[in-house]
Amino acid sequence: MIKDFQIGEWLVQPSTKTITRLGIEIEIEPKTMLLLCALAEAEGKVVSRQALFDKVWDNQIVSDNALNTCISSIRHHLKDEQNNQYIKTRPKLGYQLTVPVVWLVTQQKNLKQEHSFLASFLKRYWPFFLILVLIILPGYHYVIEKNTILPPFATEPKSTEPQTTNIGHQSRAHVVEIMKQLQNNLQLTKNTYLAQRNKRNELVKKLLERFPGSRNLSWNTLFLTGKYRSSEVG
Repeated sequence: MIKDFQIGEWLVQPSTKTITRLGIEIEIEPKTMLLLCALAEAEGKVVSRQALFDKVWDNQIVSDNALNTCISSIRHHLKDEQNNQYIKTRPKLGYQLTVPVVWLVTQQKNLKQEHSFLASFLKRYWPFFLILVLIILPGYHYVIEKNTILPPFATEPKSTEPQTTNIGHQSRAHVVEIMKQLQNNLQLTKNTYLAQRNKRNELVKKLLERFPGSRNLSWNTLFLTGKYRSSEVG
């Protein structure tokens, strides 16, 4: 059985008779899969119709329509944004894949070879690596101990109390200062009003003593009629 391979964006898995692209899996007919594998094995070369008949139907007597149906089915399924025609017809010659074939078994073999090389290398030179580790490890610990700097939380425990930002402190202090100024202004206004009221009461008292007939006149009337001048009182 031929191994898995990739053409374009499609992953072809002959063992499961499926082709997959972008997580979408499509199951195709066995004869169609054999035909696709035969074209893939040619790796871009033209394959004649007779060679395809021999490869897929193994000397069975079938009509040309069977081959045409398989080719149409492959073309119908193998479509993507980059290539709409993976199989090209060569008149009087046969068919040809237009996209390079990537054999996944080759990649797996290369990966196994790399792993085997690494395993053999370590198996051969592991004593050297062991001695190197025994020499470097004590020195590494010595350097770490000499240059270790304790983190801030090791010398100064982090407080669990809620902390406010500097902006919060500044805003609160600003509000308190404004409230104090308002309180001082209100007190000053109150004191000024009381002082003016007391002064006015004293002036009225003196005015009534000086002009007994002005008891029924208002304060403003006395000023407008000129019966009272502040310089005349006291």
